[in-house]
Amino acid sequence: MMNFYNDEYYFIDSAALNDMPSLTPNDDTAFRLRRSRENPEGNAPYIFHNGAIDYQKGTCVTPLADLPNIMVGTNELYFDDLKFEEFMKFNLPNIICHPCIYIDHKEHWHENMWHVYVLNKIDCWDRKRSEYDEDSAEETKDGIEYDVNRYSLDSLVLDNISLKDRLIFRMGGVTYGGVLVHKSLKNFLTAYGVRFIPIVDFFG
Repeated sequence: MMNFYNDEYYFIDSAALNDMPSLTPNDDTAFRLRRSRENPEGNAPYIFHNGAIDYQKGTCVTPLADLPNIMVGTNELYFDDLKFEEFMKFNLPNIICHPCIYIDHKEHWHENMWHVYVLNKIDCWDRKRSEYDEDSAEETKDGIEYDVNRYSLDSLVLDNISLKDRLIFRMGGVTYGGVLVHKSLKNFLTAYGVRFIPIVDFFG
């Protein structure tokens, strides 16, 4: 049976571009994110720096000074103010937004930024059509998780969730799932350094 959902979603990731900064939290922000990522404490912005700067210096690469309006992390996105305002018009559920600042390699503060954590998690990979290691099963607070190598999405799960509630989500039931976005968001989220990986091409 044809599964059209595999053609409707992408894993979103950061492209391996040498000049892109790797947004890395300072010690205070890292502590706050570990403790209360899903419920940010206070109004103080998160602070990030370029975790790739030593590599870039060592390879004579100059990091970007003018950031793209969207950047991608592991389970989060970063927007500048204008793009963030547009993003919020989608009125997506289960995302956590908090102001942030990026301090670049020249100690310039980029203060017009937002950190968006994708809280929405959906376990929708098909156990019959995906490739995974059954022996990797691990009991977690969210249930049993597996190491999945190749994905096929489960139509029975997604059929019962409204499109608005699954436009962007993290894959559930896996050790590492990443963030998936619906094809209707692709144009909006397209920016330098953002990579869209079709479901059938993703290797976990």
